[in-house]
Amino acid sequence: MRKILLLLIAMIAVTTQLNAKVKVVKNPWCDVSTTPQLQIDQLELSDTATVMRCTYYSNPGWWFIIAKGSWLQADGKKYVLKGTQNLKPNEREKVDSTGTRKFALVFEPIDPKVSEFDFLEGTAKGDFQIWGISTDKRNKGKITEYKDITESKEPLAMPEWRSGKGTLAGRIIGYRPEMNMKIEGSSRSAINSNGKDFYTDIAPDGSFSVDVPMYATHQGVYVHIGNWYGILVLTEGDTCRVTLDLTENTHRMGGSRYVNVRNRATVPDLNRLHCQGPLADVNNGITTPEARMVIWNRMPRPKKGQTISVEEFLKQRKDWTEKKMKAIDTLRIGERAKQVVRLHEYASAIQTVQYAAPYIGQGARMGNENILMHKELDTNNMMIAYSGEFDSVINSFEFAHFSDSLFVERMKKLSEPINEKQKVGETIASEEIEALNAKIKQYVNEYRITHLGTDKGPLFEGIEAAEASRAMETDTPLTDEMLAKLSNPVIREYYTVKNEKLRQILEERKKGNNFTIYETPSTDGEHFLADVCKTYEGKAIMVDFWGTWCGPCRHAIKQFDSSGMKAKYKDKGVKFIYLTDDKSPEDIWRNMASGMDGDHYRMTPKQSHELFSKFGFTGWPSYLVIDKTGRYVYKRTGYRADEISSAIDKALE
Repeated sequence: MRKILLLLIAMIAVTTQLNAKVKVVKNPWCDVSTTPQLQIDQLELSDTATVMRCTYYSNPGWWFIIAKGSWLQADGKKYVLKGTQNLKPNEREKVDSTGTRKFALVFEPIDPKVSEFDFLEGTAKGDFQIWGISTDKRNKGKITEYKDITESKEPLAMPEWRSGKGTLAGRIIGYRPEMNMKIEGSSRSAINSNGKDFYTDIAPDGSFSVDVPMYATHQGVYVHIGNWYGILVLTEGDTCRVTLDLTENTHRMGGSRYVNVRNRATVPDLNRLHCQGPLADVNNGITTPEARMVIWNRMPRPKKGQTISVEEFLKQRKDWTEKKMKAIDTLRIGERAKQVVRLHEYASAIQTVQYAAPYIGQGARMGNENILMHKELDTNNMMIAYSGEFDSVINSFEFAHFSDSLFVERMKKLSEPINEKQKVGETIASEEIEALNAKIKQYVNEYRITHLGTDKGPLFEGIEAAEASRAMETDTPLTDEMLAKLSNPVIREYYTVKNEKLRQILEERKKGNNFTIYETPSTDGEHFLADVCKTYEGKAIMVDFWGTWCGPCRHAIKQFDSSGMKAKYKDKGVKFIYLTDDKSPEDIWRNMASGMDGDHYRMTPKQSHELFSKFGFTGWPSYLVIDKTGRYVYKRTGYRADEISSAIDKALE
């Protein structure tokens, strides 16, 4: 009997040893993850490998990538990825029709003494990272409890124009510096179309604070808070405090204790914020996963290569808006938050109707139905500032007349005399251009008044601000007459101050010597360029064909400077030549040239026409790169930073 008992004990011991070689942990606890969409279903720990069996949740057909260099880390040691199952590293993997994709990652075996480890796909922004993965079966963490915010019964206040700022502050719970997250967004100002982005770093404890430029007393702002992106409504002069709880969001995918949102319709926007401060009830409502999915649910476009009639498009647009309104009614958020979501849908409808080409085909015209819908959707309403889209609505209405076929034909006829002169390189008197612009502006104003029945209201005040903003993009101060035409006192004061600053900048520039304006050689196009380049024999040269009136030209010049490319190549001896022609008014050209380090020439219409023909340029901006021997190594219309950089490198060889 004793022998049998000893034999049984020995067999149990052997079995235990064999079983111990593969330790299985189902649904292991983790402290925090950069995304709840990647879940670890099971760990398999043995002396030969560490296997993570995972599920990725998203919309059917959407894809994700797992980097080949992914690793595990524990106690300062790194365990590399050895293999995968049902997945190829560094390649796009699609989610199946169930909204899931199951796969396994196989790593080197971790030390048996390790009680927890981390999974890192990388340390760049957006990389998958899961921290504090437990090798036992117990939940170690604690989910923070948040108090519900009482919904205010006060109606949303009508926003008023205001050139000020609001503060966005808060904390990311579970944050680790290795996550490389940021707080950033765009002011998307309806006063200044060149509104700057805002951003700040996150402190090691996850706290942050940043001032946000504002154009209204209350407005929606698009912002990235770590791995969260969406709309928050800020109040000018006050602080919106938010908490992004990565620990809570990590566990929203499963477990009876947490909200189970495995429905594929809600998976992409699991993360939510907890908001305090002004309009806390609104922000807590619009940042729920359900509300965010309604906001981001856009009207579907026809299949590639297909279009629909204008009538069908308008019907579909109205039906879609009605469908969205019903979905908004069912949201489990307060009425004030629902109102903001509705305003966002109105703004989306306005822009879709204005830019209908994806539905009705490029070049097809809406007639005047689009601007009639502007009236139907109450476009001329400052409440749209809550949506975060007021600047885009202003822009869409500002150029709505271009979607009216009758208006476009009328403008073509007015422009024909000048267009014909431009084709053959004839000089165009500035008086001709001014007269044409005045006539077009008159027709545009008549068009807007006819369809909205007024020329007053925030929509028109926003258009006035946009026109002032574009005028100042050319480094040209506004005249007293232009300032007086700004009907809103807040906007007028904003541009009065901005105007004075620009005058001071221009005065300072005149004292510098970073730019030179040369007299243009009076030769034909090809010889003109050769004469200009003689000055720089033995140097690599970049020639920029630009115009003061050309938005893409101005944007490219700023981008080339701000990226550091210009400074880099200037230090290597590259010469920069800027060529424009008579379409750029001379006073504006001189103002802008004073802020552009390089040599400037003003071509005649004939020279411009001949050079564009010689190099096959089709528009502005266009570029030439010439090497040290005078050979053209690059010519292209349109700004391509990488191509230009490669061409200059080649020219320097």
